[in-house]
Amino acid sequence: MLYGGIDREFLTIPFFRQVNEFVNDIWQQWKTKKYIRTAIDKRVISQEQFPEMNRFKLFNYYLQSLETEFSVRKLAQILSKLQDTKTQLILYTYDSLLFDVDMSEAKQLIPELREVLQQGNFPVKCKVGDIYSKMTEFTL
Repeated sequence: MLYGGIDREFLTIPFFRQVNEFVNDIWQQWKTKKYIRTAIDKRVISQEQFPEMNRFKLFNYYLQSLETEFSVRKLAQILSKLQDTKTQLILYTYDSLLFDVDMSEAKQLIPELREVLQQGNFPVKCKVGDIYSKMTEFTL
């Protein structure tokens, strides 16, 4: 529903009502100002760039920009922590990070990385293993 439009019957639910109001607000701004700004970096998303826009497509672009801008900052923090280490970030996907952790650094570094990733109340699962598909839950 969030990506394609909220059915009227769900507008009695506060969350969906608030989302719908937000969608209407950014859509109104789009129609009057011909652009919106992203939440964090305040980058412009304009009608010149995207002439075939609709309300929920605009909302999707806004959400995607929010996730991207937030994740870039989080990755910068992670890379800063790794700067003077042997451990490397080797894969980043939408909601996952894969590290090649030097075992001599694991005890100190993994809790530090977990702390960065949990900022903002994000749940973090940590797995360990030599084979990606066979990793097991890891706790310190």
